[in-house]
Amino acid sequence: MTRLDRPQLEAALAMIEAKECDVLLVHELSRLSRSSIYETFNILETIGEHGAGFASVKEREFDFADPSSRLFLTILTAMNQYYISLLRGNGRKCTLGTCTICTTSYSSRTSN
Repeated sequence: MTRLDRPQLEAALAMIEAKECDVLLVHELSRLSRSSIYETFNILETIGEHGAGFASVKEREFDFADPSSRLFLTILTAMNQYYISLLRGNGRKCTLGTCTICTTSYSSRTSN
């Protein structure tokens, strides 16, 4: 296992390796990895090597255990990587001063 600089994920993977749990549950696939499609696949491979499963709260209709679902997981992972790349590109534009940022102040809401 490589150093992910994500202590909670590392702890969860260590529990899977020690057979202390058998499913890694995340809120959504995009929360599993933020850096690359390869990191996501490495995490999923580690999970699979130890006989554990992977589940997502937001993508709960998918059972990632069969070949068709794993294909879909691959597509979702690729789309997530594309989205991350877009965000990084837009962030780079903002640091260069070529974007407009719109914000809404949530603190100004009034309660009824």
